[in-house]
Amino acid sequence: MKPTVSCREPVSRPPVPTAGARGPTRILYAEADALLRNLGRLVLLRSGYLVDTVEDGAEAWVALNEVSYHLLITDHDMPHLTGLELITQVRRAGMRLPIVMTSGSFSPLDNLPVAGAGLAVFLPKPFTSELLVATVAQLLPTANSLRSGDGAWISAWAHAPVLSQPCPHGGINE
Repeated sequence: MKPTVSCREPVSRPPVPTAGARGPTRILYAEADALLRNLGRLVLLRSGYLVDTVEDGAEAWVALNEVSYHLLITDHDMPHLTGLELITQVRRAGMRLPIVMTSGSFSPLDNLPVAGAGLAVFLPKPFTSELLVATVAQLLPTANSLRSGDGAWISAWAHAPVLSQPCPHGGINE
């Protein structure tokens, strides 16, 4: 049986991962569901990342224009701007950060515009906290080498596993 992360465990924080000389690694986590947003933030904080959260796509867009982030994690189903609309705006603005999109009801395989949107990874809900952390760790070393319009950003979502262990709240398995 795999070890799991519980919200009741005391927080022991490893050193904050860095993205080169730019300082600590900052992640923006956009998720409409408060439980999933807080759980995702906690999982990433425990892994040593600095995490800001927002509850809709419009707030995410404002945050991205005010703070320099190394990674964006966005749900697809959000008010004001969907995840896909947010990703499209980010890429049109020339922002180079890697993007992870999550969804329990949307699949990029069902929507061809996603192929040109600049998405790095798609994580179908539910996903484990281990998969979230591993995905973030895998994407961050490439953050400095990404170029606007690089079609390779989307190659990884096709390999994102659909997990067989459902989460009772439909998001991150604890």
